[in-house]
Amino acid sequence: MESKESMSTASDLDVSVFEDEMAMNSIEEAFLTSDTGQNLTMLWSVLENATLDMSYSGDFAFQRAISVLHVYVLPIIILIGILGNTVSFLVYVGTPRLCRQSSSMYLAFLAAVDNVSLVSVFVVWFGWVGIHIFHKNGWCQTILYCMYVCSFLSVWTVVSFTCERWIVVFHPLKRHRLCTRKRAIVVMSTLTISALAFYTFSVFTTRVQYANDLPFCSQSPEYKSVLQVISSIDTMCTVILPSLAIVVMNTGIGIKTCRYTNRRSNSPPHASQNSIDEMFSNYSSHRNSETRPAPGTTSALSAASHSRVLVTATNRNTSRQWRFFTRRQQTQLRITRALLIVSSVFVLLNLPSYAFRIHAFVITIRQEAYEISFQAFIWQEFIQFLYYINQSSNFFLYCACSRNFRFALKRLFCRFKSRLLKLRHMSWRGALHNMFAK
Repeated sequence: MESKESMSTASDLDVSVFEDEMAMNSIEEAFLTSDTGQNLTMLWSVLENATLDMSYSGDFAFQRAISVLHVYVLPIIILIGILGNTVSFLVYVGTPRLCRQSSSMYLAFLAAVDNVSLVSVFVVWFGWVGIHIFHKNGWCQTILYCMYVCSFLSVWTVVSFTCERWIVVFHPLKRHRLCTRKRAIVVMSTLTISALAFYTFSVFTTRVQYANDLPFCSQSPEYKSVLQVISSIDTMCTVILPSLAIVVMNTGIGIKTCRYTNRRSNSPPHASQNSIDEMFSNYSSHRNSETRPAPGTTSALSAASHSRVLVTATNRNTSRQWRFFTRRQQTQLRITRALLIVSSVFVLLNLPSYAFRIHAFVITIRQEAYEISFQAFIWQEFIQFLYYINQSSNFFLYCACSRNFRFALKRLFCRFKSRLLKLRHMSWRGALHNMFAK
């Protein structure tokens, strides 16, 4: 009996060891043929004294979970993100009420950039199921170039509409001059041209290499000194500077918005409107009293009547102007809150990935020897999921935070449904016409 138990225990141990070895081999192969191997090879290939330690002794449950997430969960995230970004783009571009706003142009551009990035990641994902499209010359350079450009455009688009909200909140008199649709198009065009020009180096410094008879896309070692400088510039431009700018501006916008909301909630209702009405009434009375005729004359009575009519008309115009002003102010406040949430979520979901890049950047500056553990690569792979979720979750943020987006989405859906019913009706009419014509 004891021998059977010992044999079963030994067999269980052999099975577990065999499963761990299979998991390790599959993870190593997936690492060399996946986006994590690519991202971190790019990240640390520029370090002079970096070494990679592929040995890891421990429980492989986490590695198996990462493999399952990549094989089954990642494509779902990508497809949901592509669908959501496409709908967001159509809502912001195809709705007349929204497409006139400069913030809508930024959000539509962000949706298009995120879609290009998700398609690139989807091409890389095929390596996890044995289809190595990414690790071929041509595909390797193109996908890397798109990832570089999209990473730059994504973060600086967020900085752009955050800067626009800063102007709206702190310099409202300059909003009509600086926060226009035309200026937003100029900013997006400038960012795109700059990114396309700067990241052309990736086309010439990348090639397919082999490790353990497995192809993988990586930086060419002969360009290491040049890539050190470029990687430092890229980290400053896409991580450090935009993150600091977003955090500082969001903090100021949040404090200002909270103060404004508290001031409105603590003030008595219609207090501001009454004060403006009183100001206009006093001003009109003062103007009329300067040219008022002597009492008892006919002209004096007509002037008094004219003064009362003028004050009443002024009060009505003031009330209309105040309602229009407060309505427009509330619209800008809602837009500011929605964009504040979008930019804050962007920073929070990208913060772990940025921490890895800043760590590598510091090591590059200090020129120290650095040993990269395989466990660090596995954790980076998990952290990358937050980056993909950020690119796929903007549609849900818009639905949750923007009333205008929900209204425009509903109208777009109703318009699409009516056109679909019209096409179906026309197809039935055509079929019946052909049937009776025969």
